[in-house]
Amino acid sequence: MTPENRAAVMTSLIAAASAVVGALGGAYLKGNTDVALAERKFYSDLVLKALESPSPEERVKTLQMLTKTHLIKDKEVSEGVEAYAKEASANPGIVPQVKPTTAVASAPPPPSEGTRVYLLSGTAARAEDFTVLKAELSAAHVQLLGAKTIVDAGRQDGPEIRYFFADDANTAKAILEHVNFALKGRTFTVKQYQDSQVRPGYVEVWLGR
Repeated sequence: MTPENRAAVMTSLIAAASAVVGALGGAYLKGNTDVALAERKFYSDLVLKALESPSPEERVKTLQMLTKTHLIKDKEVSEGVEAYAKEASANPGIVPQVKPTTAVASAPPPPSEGTRVYLLSGTAARAEDFTVLKAELSAAHVQLLGAKTIVDAGRQDGPEIRYFFADDANTAKAILEHVNFALKGRTFTVKQYQDSQVRPGYVEVWLGR
């Protein structure tokens, strides 16, 4: 592997590692078991990335690089990869190639700190979306004030994001990104309203009737 190729591989691996870490930051990591599983997935993704090269020899060298550069911190995983790479060095053809997969859309960035959201629906059927929205917004560290079904003839039939201060326009758009990420296929409008009883940073997600 030439120095140029080695640099390109390292750049690709580090980029992959950064992407995985970013994804983990928005995930639910509840307890030591979940953390351990997340770490295993992290190392698995690094190894799979190393197997993307069309050259068997480069796949072996990249696996060796993973352990020599300490990108894999887990001792058991590192020793396993090192042993496999050592065995495969005599016959690189046994190392399978993993074709790159189509990138999956990543979650949007979190809204501004202090954002507070209330989920509202006009029917019980629409309220079924509360669960997935709660999960998505909680992962984005949004404070959820509540979720309920209401009767409000003054609201539009379709879904809508409401905000109440001009400075919260970007916050409402950020909430819209998360809502669209969680509820694909639905079209939400974003509109500012007046309400003297709310404070800045408050946004309503109306799921419609």
